[in-house]
Amino acid sequence: MTSDPREHVEAVMSHADALAEDVVRLTQEFIRQRSPAPKVGEVQVADAQRWLADRLEALGCFDEVECWEVEPGHPNVVAVRRGAGGGPALMFNGHTDVVPVTEEQQRVWTGDPWSAEERDGRIWGRGASDMKGGIAAAISAVRLVDAAGVTLEGDVLLVANIGEEYVRPEIGVESVLERGHRAPLVISMEPTDLAVCPVSVGWFMFRLVLTGRSIHPSARHLVIHPSHMLDGPPGVDAVALMRRFMDAFDGLNRRWGLYYHHPLAPPGLTNIGPISIQGGAPAAAVPEHCEATFVVVVAPGQRSQDIVAEVRRAVDAVCTDDPWLTANPPQLELPVLDPLVYEPTDVGTDDPRVEALLAAGRDALGESLELGCMTAPSDANIISTHGHPVLVCGPGGQAAGVHGANEYVEIENLLAATKLYAALMLRWCGCSSGSADGAR
Repeated sequence: MTSDPREHVEAVMSHADALAEDVVRLTQEFIRQRSPAPKVGEVQVADAQRWLADRLEALGCFDEVECWEVEPGHPNVVAVRRGAGGGPALMFNGHTDVVPVTEEQQRVWTGDPWSAEERDGRIWGRGASDMKGGIAAAISAVRLVDAAGVTLEGDVLLVANIGEEYVRPEIGVESVLERGHRAPLVISMEPTDLAVCPVSVGWFMFRLVLTGRSIHPSARHLVIHPSHMLDGPPGVDAVALMRRFMDAFDGLNRRWGLYYHHPLAPPGLTNIGPISIQGGAPAAAVPEHCEATFVVVVAPGQRSQDIVAEVRRAVDAVCTDDPWLTANPPQLELPVLDPLVYEPTDVGTDDPRVEALLAAGRDALGESLELGCMTAPSDANIISTHGHPVLVCGPGGQAAGVHGANEYVEIENLLAATKLYAALMLRWCGCSSGSADGAR
């Protein structure tokens, strides 16, 4: 018979202090398993995933641990704790792959990026926030429930897939879903400082390639004030042309900031900006080529296809006003990596899933968690596109060195996440009035 989950919260939380050191240790050990997103032809995630699968087996609190590869050397890991039946399943989703540590980051990093050093109440290391700390917290939450001997009615799934940082969902999270690992509530443990995010941004990238006409730099005055020649201007600066498009994109940013809003999103969240620009050559010549890649963030409440259309119209408008661009139109690849357009997600603040997570925060932490917006794309967007509602809520934060130098996770935040996830299991999956036969 189903019992009130609040009856079990105290029993579960009574084990939290005793498990705290294990949570920290598990996070540290996980960070030390180097798993940077591979370059072409390299495999760097396999050992970390196999270590994780072995560790999950050894813990003894999961009924099944599955490890499989869609491509050699790229394994996914799913662990399942079976419920007694009658309750909905709950999935915790994270990715083991992390962004590489660049040479520049290595120079400014205090200590070894892979040491998982504990200092100043934090664990430091690549992947601490994004997102090995979140995965460790979810694993530890299952251990809390197990230690208390509570019988859950619904299944709990722990997913640690690959392919997120190297944009290969087809061998990562999509493979997880295709294998049948699904749940009516998915928690992505991406770093939000434990804000409950029922909405997430979408995004896409595009590439713009411009062709100019080279001429000796000493003749730049003919580029600025071209002579009236039948075959057009004697020189065209492709880099200067790119600036015109960037000015047009800044105009889009201002308009989007005025008119595109969401109550949980910061202002100006829908925006466009360059992430890579190359133009010209070492030779003494006016640049005849310029290529730039841009990323467009799409706030909740907007549709990527509408933003794509606005970008395309802005490019067309610049070309229409320029005879050179009319005769020599730019190459526009919009979007890049099609069809990898990440649509914004929106569960809705009045959804019972949101209330369950907020109630778990009150049960476990005695406080009301903040509602927010996940301001970076992730596997949550992919899962949502496949029809599974996702809430993003994890320890660590975007400002904690994520994708940069000196990444860390606050230990207090990590332990709070462990309690929160355990309380959510009680709330969402349901509890039987009887207890399990001790810890497994």
